[in-house]
Amino acid sequence: MKLLNNNRFFELSLALFAFTLLMWNNINTLAVYPVIIAWVLKNNWKEKFFLLKQNLTAFLLMTALFLLFFSNFWFIDDKSAAIDLSVKASPLILFPLILFSTSIKDYKISNIFSAMIAGTVVTILICWIRIIWDILSKKNPLDQAGYFFEWIYTDFNLLKPFNTHPSYVGILVVLLIIILMKYKGFEEFRKEKVLYRTLLFVQAFFILQTNSRISLLCLFLFLTYHFISRFTRKSIFQYLAVLVVLALSILKFDYLSNKLTSILTPEGDVILDRYPRWIAIIKENDLLGNFWIGSGKEDAQFIYNEAYFKGGFNQALTEHYNAHNQYLDFFVSNGIVGLLAFLAVLFFFFLKTGKSLIAQAFILIFSLFAMTESYFGRSAGLLMFGFLYSIMFVNFKTED
Repeated sequence: MKLLNNNRFFELSLALFAFTLLMWNNINTLAVYPVIIAWVLKNNWKEKFFLLKQNLTAFLLMTALFLLFFSNFWFIDDKSAAIDLSVKASPLILFPLILFSTSIKDYKISNIFSAMIAGTVVTILICWIRIIWDILSKKNPLDQAGYFFEWIYTDFNLLKPFNTHPSYVGILVVLLIIILMKYKGFEEFRKEKVLYRTLLFVQAFFILQTNSRISLLCLFLFLTYHFISRFTRKSIFQYLAVLVVLALSILKFDYLSNKLTSILTPEGDVILDRYPRWIAIIKENDLLGNFWIGSGKEDAQFIYNEAYFKGGFNQALTEHYNAHNQYLDFFVSNGIVGLLAFLAVLFFFFLKTGKSLIAQAFILIFSLFAMTESYFGRSAGLLMFGFLYSIMFVNFKTED
């Protein structure tokens, strides 16, 4: 029992969850339970209430975000569906409750980051082993190896062992690259130049394999900041060299290059395949939705389907696409009230962690990601956001 009551058990359970974050949903969901148990067994309830009070504004904002999902009890007749949505969204209130009421002295954030990086490496290795195994199992493995840079071994096929969305993995790997390069706790590790640079290369290469445009954009923005902020002749040369390598690598991955060129017209104008769908959804919401409080998740999907039907977006209609835009999704599901609540959560975090590049990188990445994905529609997105928002906030907030 002594083991269960000390801070070491809490840190180990937190690290275990961080390690599984990119893996199977049933694995990382199960890994939440040891965190809950360790938190309950700490028993210092007076200190928990005191710490929660110190983080009360952030906790209330995350609670409001959770209540947007809980509000489906009002909109949906099938209460079991409403319960399922609330349970699915529980990381938005569970992780803030646990981490906002736990002292940062009870665990080392560097150990949590290390666990996340280790889990990412294991994820990458499993995906690569599966690809190599598939190549070697073919009748003509040398011919099959020629498909390594094509869609057959990239995108969703890359992450087939985990059955997860490549963009969710991609943005988290970008964040881990930033942590590796900028977090002070890894200064000693960065001195191991061969291992450090190899790990960076492996992660960057894996991002290219995911074919995730938003992940590539986030990586490009960070590298631009990293090299240009120093603004020396050496850093500019390094920046240009990295851009050339990235450009050549993108050309090699044919599916990724096709996805990138699809957002540009021959005249050089920027377009996006999802933009016409967003416009159609907004128009349909004007007809069927509620501007102030929204329509709930069930009716929101009906509005999306109607927009896809009238707009001729056959694949989106057949596969019941969501909005692929978290801001738009909150607006349709919960109205201007829901959208403002989400924006308040993002802005408050941005405001309170202004001195931390790591925390700022996290919130900017997920703010950009929200423009192309409705990531609260997946358990992976809810787990990532709830956990990372909470642990980043308590460790990197500016003290009043």
